[in-house]
Amino acid sequence: MSAPDPRRRRADAGLDESRDYLGEALARFVPQALARRALSVDVTTDRERYRRGTPVELRIEFENRLPVPVNVRTPRPPLWEWQVDGNPAASDERRYLPDHPGQFEFAGGERKVVDLTWDGQVQTDGTWSPAAPGRHEITVFVATEAERPRATTRIEVVE
Repeated sequence: MSAPDPRRRRADAGLDESRDYLGEALARFVPQALARRALSVDVTTDRERYRRGTPVELRIEFENRLPVPVNVRTPRPPLWEWQVDGNPAASDERRYLPDHPGQFEFAGGERKVVDLTWDGQVQTDGTWSPAAPGRHEITVFVATEAERPRATTRIEVVE
């Protein structure tokens, strides 16, 4: 008779081998104020100037600068958001969000990268139109209630 497989016993005990139980436990000891300050946010574009109505390629990076895991709580999903000139209506993606707190989880030193395309449209009074010529500010932030880790970049739209 062969010895039982130790992985099988862990699975039978309800332990998910892909979960980082130690990291989750350590993250509970990091105060929220420190966890928020540990996150850095960066946003870049593929160019500085765009023709009006041209899509803008964004690269968004979130990084936990601590060597230990952190979980940053948000009042509800989404965990992060972005705006153009302070206007959150730069995206027409539909959101069906639950009304419960969210948690942005990072391993020690982890970096998360999101590539996003903004179609260059903004909504004003319910109407979508290309962003006006001129300088525009794109801001990305972690959707916490206080001390929002954030980053900003500027682009120019030309005719």
